Amino acid sequence: MLQLRTVSIRTLSKDWAEQMAYYRWLENPSVSLSSLTESLAEPCRHPMKGRHVLAISDTSEINLQAHAGRLKPEGGSVVSNNRDIGFFLHPTLIVDSTDGLPLGLSHVQL
Repeated sequence: MLQLRTVSIRTLSKDWAEQMAYYRWLENPSVSLSSLTESLAEPCRHPMKGRHVLAISDTSEINLQAHAGRLKPEGGSVVSNNRDIGFFLHPTLIVDSTDGLPLGLSHVQL
């Protein structure tokens, strides 16, 4: 993900078999949302020591209505129009205050 600068499974995968492996892993019951968000924050913790940093938060609305026919209905929620399928994403980006270098995500809430 870091090298290719993408989170698209299609772009990350070398072929169809690798895409299916990613999807099977994500659907595995032992893979949880909390473990995924925790793994995003872990690399950010150590580079912050001794630095003055800024924590920048934002909210994004992810509308998945165009994919409604392909999504599993359980656990779904709606976005701000109270009709379309989707979710809200609240990441916190940590940036070095002196040079503006992004250090990573310290927290992600869905």
